[in-house]
Amino acid sequence: MKRLSLFLRIVWALNLVFVLLLLLLFLLPSFSVESFSALSILVLVAPQLVVINLIFGLFWLYRRKRQFVLSLGVVLFWVIAHPPFYKLGGEDEAEADEHTLSIMTFNVRIFNEYEQLKKENVDSLIIDLIEKESPDILCFQESPHFLEREKTFPSYP
Repeated sequence: MKRLSLFLRIVWALNLVFVLLLLLLFLLPSFSVESFSALSILVLVAPQLVVINLIFGLFWLYRRKRQFVLSLGVVLFWVIAHPPFYKLGGEDEAEADEHTLSIMTFNVRIFNEYEQLKKENVDSLIIDLIEKESPDILCFQESPHFLEREKTFPSYP
């Protein structure tokens, strides 16, 4: 660190903080949620921590300083150890993993009770779509309280 200017030492100190936060995320599953509930908030900023460490690594690489190894190393370790959280697009249903969970949320607008849509049989169109998609979990917004769930959707208790 003798060869680093004061500015670069401050950047290095910040870099170490963000590397430690990202490394703490690796240990998070071993902590009790009841004991360290504040730490679980870190999961929400995991993607940002990865990007920040990537920026630090590129900064050090651009400056031709060996400090890049730590930041890029922890990012590489993160990418290898954690597959993507979300899947966007891709496989057909036939290729879907048996562990895939499908969720459908639907604003049914009281099944067009007040005729917001100028279509006939909107309620049956909604039901047909739900049966076609066949999600594991089904959520409704603006659903009438009188909906007879057992009759309309017997496969969704």
